[in-house]
Amino acid sequence: MSHAVHFYEDDVDLTARIMAYIDSGMSAGSSVIVIARAPYLEMLKERWLPLHADRFVSLDAAETLSKLMRNGRLDRDRFMQIIGRLVTGVAARTRHVYIFGEMVAILWADEKYDAALELEELWNELASRVPLTLLCAYPAAAFQENQVGHRQIRDVHSELSVQRKPAPGPIEEWKRGVEELAAWRKHER
Repeated sequence: MSHAVHFYEDDVDLTARIMAYIDSGMSAGSSVIVIARAPYLEMLKERWLPLHADRFVSLDAAETLSKLMRNGRLDRDRFMQIIGRLVTGVAARTRHVYIFGEMVAILWADEKYDAALELEELWNELASRVPLTLLCAYPAAAFQENQVGHRQIRDVHSELSVQRKPAPGPIEEWKRGVEELAAWRKHER
């Protein structure tokens, strides 16, 4: 199980990261589930559905997130019924699933920080039962003033990446975070 997070500066970087990630999954013979915002979703469906309709599943992130909420809060049971059932079913067909998700970034942008962290933990719980590789993505700007949140997000992921050409300033803190996480993971093994 890998639960990675990518912090991006712009849509070009995010698009390239998503495309490379999906390509890795497809090349490995895995199924891919994409839970993305509408502009990315349409582009990805156009690219991958004609080639891999049997292994490519796409969901609108905002619409899916609304189904997981109850009374303004994330509902664990709904997550397991909707996402858990989908991932388990897809994994049964190909034994491993690559998932890209933006729901956590939507929650973070809406300042629902606790819900975003809870969703990250639900993904980890699901990953303990189903063979999956998960990639989440957040805009780097969302953490420029929130270093505590940045650490919390880093802590619930097993891998971390940032845009290749970071701007000077707060992003340097992110790079140090990547190095710290890599060193910690290496020590844990």
